[in-house]
Amino acid sequence: MNIEKETLQHAVEVVFQRTARKDCTLQTFANDLFLESLLYCSEAFGRNVYQEYVLNVMNKREKQGFFQFSRKQFYTFLPYNLWISTGEEKYLKDFIRFASELKESIGRDKDGAVVAPDDGRKCRISVIILQGYATIMSRAGALTGDTGWFDEAMNQFDIYRKALRDEKTGLWHHGRGWSDDPSFLSPGFWNQAQAWCLRGMSEVLDCFPTSYSEYGKMLSMINETALSLIRFQDKAGMWHQITDLPDSYPETGGTALLAFYLMKAVRKKWIPEQPFTDATLKAITAVLKYLNRDGSVSNVSYFTDPLRTEEGYRHLPAFSGETQGAALFLMACAAPFLLT
Repeated sequence: MNIEKETLQHAVEVVFQRTARKDCTLQTFANDLFLESLLYCSEAFGRNVYQEYVLNVMNKREKQGFFQFSRKQFYTFLPYNLWISTGEEKYLKDFIRFASELKESIGRDKDGAVVAPDDGRKCRISVIILQGYATIMSRAGALTGDTGWFDEAMNQFDIYRKALRDEKTGLWHHGRGWSDDPSFLSPGFWNQAQAWCLRGMSEVLDCFPTSYSEYGKMLSMINETALSLIRFQDKAGMWHQITDLPDSYPETGGTALLAFYLMKAVRKKWIPEQPFTDATLKAITAVLKYLNRDGSVSNVSYFTDPLRTEEGYRHLPAFSGETQGAALFLMACAAPFLLT
């Protein structure tokens, strides 16, 4: 299966033109994810205008005094991606200090899993927190050469895997402790939770040298996750809002993010070329059908903290026109043409 590059480039431009009209100066999860996706698109399609847009936003942020690093905003890490994209060291200023302070100050639950930054009870864990924290730890290790950072990232994945992974399906619960009961597992398997989990594994492994003692363990974890996920991809190429329930709606955001990181794993030779290349291209083709004429993207699940009921996930609204959905869509479009 092949996808014409021109087709994806056109889709990217339509989404960019619509979403770029919004003000992305405020440092939010959705805005940073959108800007991150534009850096991928700039590389994939050779369109400097996307990187220039990101740099203009960052210049505005600097003038308005927004922080590069925030303890409450570590789920994406735009400055690191800008350093990769531009080679400018200024984007890494204070990063190691930030990572050190985060490691020392973040709360941990009874098992040692890192918890939500504002969690006074120290019991609320989620795969979104895991992927953000572990990625920062592994990148600190890559920058310093200190394998202790890698150990911290790998240890968190070990703890979280034991707490949240379902042995029967191989899928991950969104979180634990988001109720009066600290041991309560958020029911069902939200599609975007699977995608963010795979993102974390991929970003962490990308920092591990092959000589690192736990490299093989993370490689195995990515393979088991990819194999579990492919079982639940539908015939059209989509993953659904509750991943193992085909009668829940096909969910564009998680499908797009899964496509990006499965393609990255193939490109890095972490997982076999087949069946994952075909599965990824099938997913990207399917996601294109949810692009509206006005540049909005349909069927993107509303982003949420872990919920208490499976029905809550099933009926979580699917939006069109949200910045986060645009970002995930752009990542999927860029995925086949990224080299590293």
